[in-house]
Amino acid sequence: MNRTILSALVFIAGLCHACKETPAKADDLTQTDSLADDSWYKALRQKIITESLKFDSTSIEPFEPDPSRQVTNYFLGDRKQKMEMPSTDSTGGLVILYSKDGKLELRKEICANGQVAFEGITYEDHFYGLSTWWHCNGQIREQGLRYRNKQIGSWKQWNEKGVLIKTTEHPDQHLLDSLRAMKL
Repeated sequence: MNRTILSALVFIAGLCHACKETPAKADDLTQTDSLADDSWYKALRQKIITESLKFDSTSIEPFEPDPSRQVTNYFLGDRKQKMEMPSTDSTGGLVILYSKDGKLELRKEICANGQVAFEGITYEDHFYGLSTWWHCNGQIREQGLRYRNKQIGSWKQWNEKGVLIKTTEHPDQHLLDSLRAMKL
């Protein structure tokens, strides 16, 4: 596996862990049996969070599909560190934290009530590793692993009360070993 991809995943994993926008039920990230608790994911998440929180300037722009909403970009020099589109009364928001090289992103979708609705890591616009969705009441909704956007391994779904309602096994289990083998 490409060493850059691995470095990116470890960085993003650490970033998510430290992000203040994670709901109280963020510990549910460990519900997927195979890789959810791997240290590489957590370390990458923390690294992305740490690097993205350093900035020296901001810009505010209209959001293209809906000009009534605004996007705030945070920069360190000429490099984008973070992008936020705040929640409104009727729609959710989006937060993207960037790695130092800009190839890794920790993406979070936010419910209108401020709860995190989704969290996952991308490398060059492809999702890798753990992806988690929450109901807007804070209960976990769905969780599983992705490799280049493809669902792999065991995926679980829960109802709004937190009761497991479905488990689906996806093919390409061998890709799980590729994720485990990634190193910084």
